[in-house]
Amino acid sequence: INELTAWRWGEDRGKNCVYSRSIIDSIIYTKILFPEDIKPLVEEWERLFVTHKDHYNFFYIPIEFELEKDGVRFEGVGLQRRIDTEMRGFIKKYQLSITTLTGSVTERTDTFIRTYKKLNK
Repeated sequence: INELTAWRWGEDRGKNCVYSRSIIDSIIYTKILFPEDIKPLVEEWERLFVTHKDHYNFFYIPIEFELEKDGVRFEGVGLQRRIDTEMRGFIKKYQLSITTLTGSVTERTDTFIRTYKKLNK
């Protein structure tokens, strides 16, 4: 995952790239699930973030609903809250440019589209 994350983050992918997961997700999940492996990932983030921070806008989806039990994702409200707490702390620590997507799927989509259009004028 670290090599893939670095590749996605570090290369110039053009003006309009949208990822369903970002390097931040990799950092947070690694910090929680595999803390012994977190140092190189954070170092890579900090190295690349300084270079690219003005080129990225992040969309943040806070916890509003319980995760669907689909047998694929990790389950449990405790883990979900811990991930969200770590995510908010990371956003604050690095003062990231964030657009928060809240509400129904339609409301979140509308906010995303409005923001995307505004950023690409």
